[in-house]
Amino acid sequence: MKFRYCIAVILGLIFLASAVPYPVSAQDDIATQALEVRWTGRWISVTSNDGLWLFDAENLEADPLHYFESTRIAVAAADPVRNRMAVYDELAHNLLIIEPTTGDIITELPTDFAALGLDEPEPARDLRYSDDGELLAVVFPSRVIIYNAATSRERIFYQNDLFMAIDSDVEPGTFVASTGYGMFLIYTPEVDYASGFFATAAISDNAAIYRLEILPTTSEVLYQQGDSLMRTNLETDEAGFSPMTPLFDDGVFSFDLNNAGDTVAIASWEKIILYDLTANATRYEISTGEDTSVVGLSFSDDGTQLATLDWAGKLQIWDVVTGELLTDVYKFDYASSVWAG
Repeated sequence: MKFRYCIAVILGLIFLASAVPYPVSAQDDIATQALEVRWTGRWISVTSNDGLWLFDAENLEADPLHYFESTRIAVAAADPVRNRMAVYDELAHNLLIIEPTTGDIITELPTDFAALGLDEPEPARDLRYSDDGELLAVVFPSRVIIYNAATSRERIFYQNDLFMAIDSDVEPGTFVASTGYGMFLIYTPEVDYASGFFATAAISDNAAIYRLEILPTTSEVLYQQGDSLMRTNLETDEAGFSPMTPLFDDGVFSFDLNNAGDTVAIASWEKIILYDLTANATRYEISTGEDTSVVGLSFSDDGTQLATLDWAGKLQIWDVVTGELLTDVYKFDYASSVWAG
């Protein structure tokens, strides 16, 4: 009787363990740490310490595609024009342009840190295509390299002390980079120095700007400075001033702006906040459960769904209109932001 009871318990545990699919790391003794989630077109990409994971948004029941096992891929970006993705291989220090369906490498671009005037390699902090798909920017702590996205040829690089993130400005070829000391730097085509800069009135002295999003067709920018979400206009008045509007003063872990530029999703402690930028008001909040917080999120292209990645490693899809959980997609061992390691 006891033997039958033990067998029943074991079978029950096996069933529970298989209810949510767990990734098998190429390094069996190392837990899979998910880092960043981005949703572009058909693909939901998750970077990790064990390669790149791609989930087909049109068929979420399918097994994910898993590329570059055992390699830390911290940042990835989907080409908005071509059927390509860019990822950065932290082990080999190579920028890779791949075909997402097969994982085939189209172009491999080694980073020559010596040519950039650096003695040691640096980790990639951000990777971003321009909105028109013409340019690709790779952000390192002290350098930003700009490539021609069509030819994969390096066009120019920028130098600074502490780059954090980047986004393409409304004007073609122009990028806005954020820094670790609370400043925006504006770079225009074919000039290897900042053509403009913009210092923020930081909530805590010169806090780092971890992420920024330029609102479509405007010079307004949303940015995460420290653990606060702020809004400002990069076009200053005659006195060189533009008001910084705090949307949320603290408890912000990450955020994402929808393509329409009217709604922002905010990851905060034990909740997700959907905020209407037109009405300047919270639409609703979603409880993620006690001691569970989201570290990364990304809207679908049409803005109707939201992918989230929480501390426990759960990748989930939510309905933006109703705030309802649509599906549990996957379960990594755990997750943290790129900044946390």
